[in-house]
Amino acid sequence: MSLFQRFFLIATLVLVFQSLLTALLVSGRVREQDDQLALTELDDESQRIYENFNSWKRVLWEQLVTLPEDPTTDEFRARLAARRTVDWLVLSNGEGRPEDAFNISGVPFFEELHGSWDTPPRPVIALQQRGNTVVIIASTPAPSSRDGVSSIHLVKLLDDTFCRQLAIGSAATATFMTAAGVLPDLPEVPRSESFVKTVSSQRGYLRIPGLRNDRGERFNGSVRNIGTILSNTEYMTLHLAVVLNASWQDHRLQTIGRNLVLASLISIGLSAGLVLLGSWTLTKPVMHLSRAMDRVAGGDLSVRLAESGGQETRTLFQGFNRMAGQLEVDVAERERHIEEITALTHTNETIFQSIGSGMITLDWQLNVVRVNHSAAELLGASEAELVDCSVTEVGTPELGEHFTGIARQVQQNGSPVVGNARRINHHLYEVSGFPLRGIVTESRPVIEGCLVIVDDVTERVSLEERMARAEKLSSLAILTAGVAHEINNPLSSITTNVQNIASEIDDPEQKRAIGYIQQETRRIRYIVGRLLKFSGNRSESHAWADLNDEVELVLATVQFAFPQSGTLHFEKHLTEELPAARIPGDEVRQILLNLITNAVHAIGEAGGTVRVTTTSEEDVLALEVTDDGAGIPEELRQRIFDPFFTTKAEGSGLGLSVVYGLLSRRGGSCAISSVHGEGTTVRLTIPKWRDTP
Repeated sequence: MSLFQRFFLIATLVLVFQSLLTALLVSGRVREQDDQLALTELDDESQRIYENFNSWKRVLWEQLVTLPEDPTTDEFRARLAARRTVDWLVLSNGEGRPEDAFNISGVPFFEELHGSWDTPPRPVIALQQRGNTVVIIASTPAPSSRDGVSSIHLVKLLDDTFCRQLAIGSAATATFMTAAGVLPDLPEVPRSESFVKTVSSQRGYLRIPGLRNDRGERFNGSVRNIGTILSNTEYMTLHLAVVLNASWQDHRLQTIGRNLVLASLISIGLSAGLVLLGSWTLTKPVMHLSRAMDRVAGGDLSVRLAESGGQETRTLFQGFNRMAGQLEVDVAERERHIEEITALTHTNETIFQSIGSGMITLDWQLNVVRVNHSAAELLGASEAELVDCSVTEVGTPELGEHFTGIARQVQQNGSPVVGNARRINHHLYEVSGFPLRGIVTESRPVIEGCLVIVDDVTERVSLEERMARAEKLSSLAILTAGVAHEINNPLSSITTNVQNIASEIDDPEQKRAIGYIQQETRRIRYIVGRLLKFSGNRSESHAWADLNDEVELVLATVQFAFPQSGTLHFEKHLTEELPAARIPGDEVRQILLNLITNAVHAIGEAGGTVRVTTTSEEDVLALEVTDDGAGIPEELRQRIFDPFFTTKAEGSGLGLSVVYGLLSRRGGSCAISSVHGEGTTVRLTIPKWRDTP
């Protein structure tokens, strides 16, 4: 819908609303005036009927107090009949029984009138209900006792004729009612329940407006207390009800409504024409401006408007042209900045994702905001799975707890936490935390989050340890080679001279002493041989061995040195058709003997099982020796390959150093996993022999 259409529609709706509101207000005001006129008319008619009723009572009183001495004369009865104020003339005796009754108006003397007639002490007018009929009785003592007559009664029946007499000359309807409703054989009133409810709860004079009969015609009514009637020794209040037809109000309102609708339609038509002209005049420049704005929104920033029309229109178009020009410049500048930001963002993202270390950014609530590929790979989850997770849920529970501790230290201190390493599940993780600083407020940057950098340094630390261990072994090998060489030279001279001396003496004691010297000399030579062996000065680089055969041989040997019993058992799990290993057999036997000996010592007298396993992998053969002994404490695991380090009272500390040195020379490796109190597993890897043995 265009602006012109909207403006025209709104203005038309305003006019329609204004016309309807005016019609409603006028109709309401007319209705109020009509209601007031109707109530005034009702009050007037009700007062007139009430005055007629009082006038009738006064006439009846005058007739009562001016009774002749002989009220039975034809002249007096003719006078009563002419005035039509009395229906019967009743004469009663002293016992209250009627002696004589004269019909004045022609209404039959019904049975209920034959009842008791009391003699009043003085003239009185009373209302009585006899049966279903209400009568007004004007009673007075007889002027003189005649034929047993003690009282004279003028009786008027409250019937439909009497009601019409009261309302004569009026458009209203009069009727009489009590709290039980309209008296029998009297005119009914519309919606009589409203009158009954009003009669039951009100006294005096009360209006009942807005009544409608069964045909839907409007009526107004009023109720007035006119006296008390006696019915079977019970007094009830008698009310005069006046009902006035007010259907003229509906006709008048309908006529006024039709005139208002016609006037409103004429006014709306004329106003719509003026609105149409004004709308086009006002909205035409706006429509031009709207079309120009649409072109700008579509990307055409070169659009300009002709600065014509009235002063306001020219000012509006000039402002638009300035805005469009400035917008064209701003858009070009914005696009240049967007290109720079995009390039910078791409560079930052490339750097972030290309860094080898795992990087995790956290918000102030320690929830993951971003992770790079390295972190996702290290934690074993995708980036989508990690984002929005709490840092405590990242990775394993121990690793998540470690990350949380680092992040909270950064939050609390506002400074980096660098190089915090912890070993978790046989992996060594080095974690660092750095605060992410936001906008500087009050000369102090606000920390918005934390950057956690994590590296799995298990291989690096293991390589460093192996290099340090190899360096120690190399230095020790050079030292032992030199020491062995220096000892061998004088040892050869000593051995030769001792042999010469032994051949020249005959004394048994001296020969025994020389034998001791030769024995210790051979022992020294054996030790020197071991040192030379440890130094690695052998050239068996092309020797090979069958690991399964060597395991069988060594287990058969150690069973004699460590016989199986109820507490110590040896098990073997050997892979069939195992390729040859690139290592001499004697070195395999020496390695196995050292490892099995250590395993048996770890089990001790408590007993347990030593298990030897061989497997074939891609390029290497694996040999594992497992025991369920005491295990190795965490603080000692880093030193077990150091030369001369031992926890045994009689050990030399060279066993595992020799194993490590032999494997290193053959390109193999040695790794130990141990749980203190549960056991230890030593895993050896030896390269496969590529040539067919």
